[in-house]
Parts: sequence; structure tokens; C-alpha cells
Amino acid sequence: MSVNSKKVLVACGCAIATSTAIAEKIKRLAEKNNIPIKVDLCRAVEVPSKSLTFKPDLVVVSTKTPPPADSSVPYLKGIAYLTGIGEDKLNAEVLKVLRS
Repeated sequence: MSVNSKKVLVACGCAIATSTAIAEKIKRLAEKNNIPIKVDLCRAVEVPSKSLTFKPDLVVVSTKTPPPADSSVPYLKGIAYLTGIGEDKLNAEVLKVLRS
């Protein structure tokens, strides 16, 4: 991982299928925009504790999830990556965070 890499935590109910699909979309978006990132997955209930150890720059969730322990970390709903509805808007929001 590059020193300037951004960390993205992706959460869903079980940290298997949904979070993996969302993570792949974020990885492709970052790669397309030449932004180095590291992505980690967790279950929704693990977001507060995982955010303490992983220290993400962004949290993207697919379900109702407790917020990250650090309330300054941007927290986005990633359903658009599953439905395709509003995906461009979500891409813009993710890129804004990754570029900051």
C-alpha cells in the first residue's frame, strides 16, 4: 500500500457477497482515476470497532450500520452500486472523499 493510499471500509450484513460487490466497484473506480486505495470488508455490526483498527478514510455500507467510531469519517450508503440507480452520484461522492 502506498503512503498516500486511501482506506475504504465496506460493510454489509455478513461481509461476504454484498460488501464484495461494492468493494469491487470502488476498486475499479479508484483504479480508473489513478487513486491508490486499500479496501477492507466487515459485517455491519463491526463498523465501530473495525474503524478503530483499520482507520478508514471512508466507510461505505449496504445496510443499516452503526457509524464509525470517529464521527469525522465520511459514511456513505452504497446501495447504488448494487442497483445501478444513482451510481453516478455515488461515484462522485466517493471520488470527492478519495481525492481529498
